[in-house]
Amino acid sequence: RADELLDALRDNRILEKLPVTPLTLSLISILFEENNLEIPATITDIYDNFNSLLTGRAIVARSFELIDVSFRERILSLYALELLKRTNHTPMTRDEFIDFFVKYYESKTIKIKKGSLYDLLDYLINNTGILGLKNGKYVHFSHDSFMEYYGALEIFKHQREMEHYLWENFFETNWQNSAIFYAGKSKDLPLFLEKV
Repeated sequence: RADELLDALRDNRILEKLPVTPLTLSLISILFEENNLEIPATITDIYDNFNSLLTGRAIVARSFELIDVSFRERILSLYALELLKRTNHTPMTRDEFIDFFVKYYESKTIKIKKGSLYDLLDYLINNTGILGLKNGKYVHFSHDSFMEYYGALEIFKHQREMEHYLWENFFETNWQNSAIFYAGKSKDLPLFLEKV
């Protein structure tokens, strides 16, 4: 399997196009195993596929399960964008994290029972590997790349009016990486590239 992975990486020349970090290599390896020897073409494709795997989108059997998966993804993307906008991307405490989403979903037309929301937030912190508790108190992304990816996803899918953050803050590493993920979602954003 390892030889097949190395051959696929050489054939696709993907490592020439991607930041070669332990996380990127780990994600490629996991996806290679899960997707029957297919290597994603871009860093955004790698994270899209990994997101599908972690949130359960890849194994949805019924339409109501897709809503649950989309809901999980939206929580991750909202939180990521919120952290990107904060000075030094300071994570929220667990209580702030829960309050943030309770307040956010209070004003939505689809009402969510608080118990269900608490359960989901705890699940995302304790079981996905994307979020975790730092020092037993702060809800943080296990890797900055996840924050950057989900922040870009939130802007691309739900808050296009926030696109200006990506080019206005481009020289800040986390925003720059988010801009790369954002551009990778479309693969055809010439006006965005001009603004960058």
